[in-house]
Amino acid sequence: MTHHLPLQDSDIPTVARFIHLSSLQQATNRFVFKDWPAEKTQIAFFERNLRKAGVRGWKAVSGEGEVVGAVMFSREEVKGAGMENRDEQVAGKGRVVEGREGLNLEFLSVFRGALMGAQRGLEGVDHLVLDFIFVSPSLRNKGLGTQLVDLCLEKAKEEKLPLKVCSVPSAVGFYRRLGFREIGFADLDLAVWGPEKGGFGVYRFWGLVYGEYESEGV
Repeated sequence: MTHHLPLQDSDIPTVARFIHLSSLQQATNRFVFKDWPAEKTQIAFFERNLRKAGVRGWKAVSGEGEVVGAVMFSREEVKGAGMENRDEQVAGKGRVVEGREGLNLEFLSVFRGALMGAQRGLEGVDHLVLDFIFVSPSLRNKGLGTQLVDLCLEKAKEEKLPLKVCSVPSAVGFYRRLGFREIGFADLDLAVWGPEKGGFGVYRFWGLVYGEYESEGV
């Protein structure tokens, strides 16, 4: 049995560790960070950027008091700098990059371009972004992930805003089942960056949204 509590600054080390564990499963992150898996570098990097950006979201806590899941969201507004002018982002989690030590900046630039391309369609529309979600492996496929996303959907409905997510291939079906619809995708050929005959191929990012909106182009 789990219950949900708002994330606090004191949860940043735990969330940074969750992001690191999640990144180990994504082929793209092998090229974002040098000297893979660079565990200490990754965790320090995520923690540093979380402290700069702040955390908004919820954590799932077990009956024993262990944090077993988390979800984070942010808000993107039309006013101010547009998405094209934002600083580099890492791993599709909407967190501004702080400190570039240990990063492959050339790949990061291409990676960022692919992420942005997958999420086009909400230009001129204030919206919420589901930045990150993690569920402990032992509790997956038991509805906890759905509960965490539902918290973000409730927040989006409360603020009368659409909710956007940039999904890795393995999670697209999950979001579709929850009612998200596709707004775009982008392909990144990892074979260009990996070793010859290393088994890397085309990696697709999916942009999805929940809720009604009217973009500038409509």
